[in-house]
Amino acid sequence: MTPRRPLPRESEASRAVLVEVLQVLGAYREALCVIGGLVPELLLPARGHVGSLDVDLAFDARRVQPSAYASIRRCLLAAGYTQPAAGVGVFLRSVPGARTVTVKVDLVACEARGASPMIPILVQDLRLGRLTGMDLAFDGSVTTTVRGRMPDGAENAVSARIVGLPAFLCLKAFALAERRKEKDAYDIAFVLRHCAEGPAELGRAARRIARLERGAEALSILAQKFETIESLGPRWNAEFCGAIGDDPAAAARDAYERAQVFLRAASEPEAK
Repeated sequence: MTPRRPLPRESEASRAVLVEVLQVLGAYREALCVIGGLVPELLLPARGHVGSLDVDLAFDARRVQPSAYASIRRCLLAAGYTQPAAGVGVFLRSVPGARTVTVKVDLVACEARGASPMIPILVQDLRLGRLTGMDLAFDGSVTTTVRGRMPDGAENAVSARIVGLPAFLCLKAFALAERRKEKDAYDIAFVLRHCAEGPAELGRAARRIARLERGAEALSILAQKFETIESLGPRWNAEFCGAIGDDPAAAARDAYERAQVFLRAASEPEAK
């Protein structure tokens, strides 16, 4: 499928659903972390990221507070969400307007030690899929305020835990290794290009994650996927950027060079 920039209405719809989900699941807020394609726009706003039509949330049941008195499933169904299949962690929300937009909400669980990430885990009354390295989302998260209109039009501001940029790059590295989706390479390249501190400082910030087993594994994947300008990472970024009207050759070169700066800084020993 040819990638495209979501229409403003579609981008607004996914943000509206994110704000509503965090409002509806307020009792679970400490156990939820925003991951996926919304992260660059939330942490690097107004830089031209294509956005996402999905809301992806990591869920860590170990962080559930005693005050969480109703199940996630019941809370979302009562708020007007539907499920394409009963008992799974995927929900759909129709956002009304001149043209109705349907946003997908995908809840994924943290890894269980010794268990295959391919096998769903039962959490409350939901079967949640597990993604490799998901514990890094919470370890490197930041908390911020997300503002926007909810699907019913009400303006709201909610506190949101969002995966930090170093951990986001690690999660995207695992995605690069486990599926074919050119946007994963685009998301990595976008963060390296637009992070305010630059790729070298971002690499230095990733050193702490690099000391973790999954963090080191993710950085090794990034090094492989961005090893040369012809490697998968730069080439997939070029394909995605070309499809949305950007210069593919420039996109490949920029992604490769910035990834090298990031990886060198991440691998340098800490100054004593």
